[in-house]
Amino acid sequence: MNCKKYFALLSLPLLIAFLSSFTSSEKLDFTTEVIQISDDRINIEVTILSGEPEFMYSLWNSEPWENGTEIENSGVVNSSVYTFRNLDRKPYVIVVSDKNGLRRVKQVEIMTVGQSGY
Repeated sequence: MNCKKYFALLSLPLLIAFLSSFTSSEKLDFTTEVIQISDDRINIEVTILSGEPEFMYSLWNSEPWENGTEIENSGVVNSSVYTFRNLDRKPYVIVVSDKNGLRRVKQVEIMTVGQSGY
């Protein structure tokens, strides 16, 4: 076998593995769970599924780009779980950012106990 061909066959898998290591950490995702604490009060638990620690969790009354108001902000935390506590029972928007500056926004609809919104 030609040396150049052999080198190319070995190089391609290494190149793919090398490039995929950059894209795998370039993702931020989370889930939410609404926990009813009384008839008119809830907690919203946010759990990070992927992303780099040094997260910032913020709670908004509507979309930030549509004149929403930020209600609560965690500041920078390393925990992959954060709970917004003792909230009125109404829809909210959750914004999470990570150390790499990635940001993800999800709307939380209030359904029945134990269900999550998005």
